[in-house]
Amino acid sequence: MRNPFKLIRFQLVWMLLSLCAGVCQAQVFGFKTDGVAWKSECVGLYQVDLPADFQPLVRTVGSVVGDYVSGSDQVAELPVASGSNVTIKEFYTVQKKLHDAYISNKKNALDEAKNAPMTDAAKERQIYGESISAYPISDINAFAWRDGPDSIDGYFYRAGRIYSISGPPKGKASPGEPTFEEKVKLFRPRELFEISSGEGLCLPFSFIGTTFRGRFLRIYQKGVLAKHPDIMIWVGDGAWWDRNDDASDFRLSSSENKKKSRDSLRVFWEQLPREREMRTLVWPFPSVKMADYEGYSSFIQITRQNGDVDYGYRAVANPQGGYYALDIHLIQRSEVARQRNLTPMSKEEFKRLADEVVASLRKRE
Repeated sequence: MRNPFKLIRFQLVWMLLSLCAGVCQAQVFGFKTDGVAWKSECVGLYQVDLPADFQPLVRTVGSVVGDYVSGSDQVAELPVASGSNVTIKEFYTVQKKLHDAYISNKKNALDEAKNAPMTDAAKERQIYGESISAYPISDINAFAWRDGPDSIDGYFYRAGRIYSISGPPKGKASPGEPTFEEKVKLFRPRELFEISSGEGLCLPFSFIGTTFRGRFLRIYQKGVLAKHPDIMIWVGDGAWWDRNDDASDFRLSSSENKKKSRDSLRVFWEQLPREREMRTLVWPFPSVKMADYEGYSSFIQITRQNGDVDYGYRAVANPQGGYYALDIHLIQRSEVARQRNLTPMSKEEFKRLADEVVASLRKRE
């Protein structure tokens, strides 16, 4: 079983792989919003056109790694890339610190089991602690650890970044799931706006040649625009859905799908925290094409607590008639632009940007 107290995978983050085999090509398009060239980026099974100054957002962690870019809800079960470039010397420093962290985690688990009554939980900690060990890997710029009886964590220095990926050992994979060793062979780094060919999934700065998504379905790319830092763009392929749930709950009729999509848009904006007022600018939520599927869109005016008037846009589609969603949303925070002495994007510019991003969504070529 996967250890519920995992220190390493959620605190220290990294990912993997081989050189950019497969065909990778940057695709540049004509000029659109604000005279900025647009390029094609891939997310999951799809690709979308974005302004060329799009910058992926990173998460900062107060630990060994510092920052990272994650493109899925299952953390390192699919590749996770460091948020910035690192040197090989820095990679070796991370290797030493992770070694110490795994050893500490092993000791803590065994101490907890030793000092507790022999309950089922204590037995689990004992099994987990005993399983932690260095895992042999034939690459001088990589290392791996067995982190529980059912999981191996690997860390790889590739293309100037650290990558991490986790997977089950042979004999422990669920049906259709690649083992850790198979994931290592299937993974490769890629640059932003490089479209990888062949079957597989695009993630931030990486590609993996499998369509198996792990426990959760959602894969995403999110970032801001350098010339308009007040604009955040999110592109998602696959809904947030735990595979342990009953899949039949998400097989919907056309009318049910329409209602669920519109309800999800309404709830999304209602749950946006700490805003003074939300006002729908287009009602009811109109239909929109997303990669040749019928979806629904929302355009919202947001009055912030400080009095700023911003805008939000979200479009969703469920191409399987169920809970496999395509999801694009943009949110403005004009205060960020003003803090940098930039003019916030106008309502008309914002809406045009959102429409162009959604219209460009298509199956990866």
